[in-house]
Amino acid sequence: MGFGDLPDIYERYRHDDRDNMIGMQGNFMNRRLAMSIALGLCAPALFISNAASAGVDVTPPSLTVPEHASFPVGRQVPSLDWPGKFPVHYAWNASDDSGICSAAVLEHWGDGYIDKFRIWRGKDSEVDLDVVQSNGSHSDNVQYHSIRVKDCAGNKATRTFPGIPLVFEEQGYAEEIVNETPANVSWHGNWRLHTEDTAYGGSLATTKDPGAKVVYAFDAATSNLEAGSHIGLVMPVGPHRGKVTVSLFGSEDTVVDTYAPQRQPRQVVADIEVSADNINNNKVTLTLTNFGGGAKSKVSIDAIAIL
Repeated sequence: MGFGDLPDIYERYRHDDRDNMIGMQGNFMNRRLAMSIALGLCAPALFISNAASAGVDVTPPSLTVPEHASFPVGRQVPSLDWPGKFPVHYAWNASDDSGICSAAVLEHWGDGYIDKFRIWRGKDSEVDLDVVQSNGSHSDNVQYHSIRVKDCAGNKATRTFPGIPLVFEEQGYAEEIVNETPANVSWHGNWRLHTEDTAYGGSLATTKDPGAKVVYAFDAATSNLEAGSHIGLVMPVGPHRGKVTVSLFGSEDTVVDTYAPQRQPRQVVADIEVSADNINNNKVTLTLTNFGGGAKSKVSIDAIAIL
């Protein structure tokens, strides 16, 4: 081998050394990356352990939420038809050693917990909100609501529950996620079904006859009714409106007065909680009877909501 061969040999070994160095550097970087990931995964646990040992509050707040929200009596339904918004009452109990600094109500769009949106934030432990009803699409639908509280140390707790008000019009039909779900309705006495521009769905059922009644037999499964569910009664109120007796199978009767100094449509006049005693053979039976009495004997049924 002459001196003329030396540059080729030198270049070959120089490239081999460079490749080896690159490989060594790559292995070194991979080891550093693996170590960084491991430390990153361990860091929260180490931080929590160190924080807890140092006396820092790392415990989430205690939060209890009813399995079902309720309907706020005295509030007006803002929407004239489905899909729209419906008033719902949220209440919760939260406590923490560092104090509760904030609370929020979230709604979840889509199937499950996709796309959370905060619809309220404050410091109270209850709130009335107009929430979105089902819009008829299984993938584009508010299916859940959550209560989220944060203590003054920054720890959070969240509870999630079904949050779609299912609203039946006075004739017993309700738009659900896929199709209409009917209730079995029977009318007794003189009732007049008529259109009304300010009513939910554009119609009312009205009677002036004392003792006239309507019976709604809801299928518990298809109507999402169970122990703890709430039924909201929507009626117009006004100076010429009377009283209605609300009877739920298995419970005592309640008399609801729809008199008001001024006429107001789409009012939530009653909120009824369902118990296990109210469910008979998978049916929940609601009877509304005109109480009658005096000149103010007119009552009108607008809608019934279930949550």
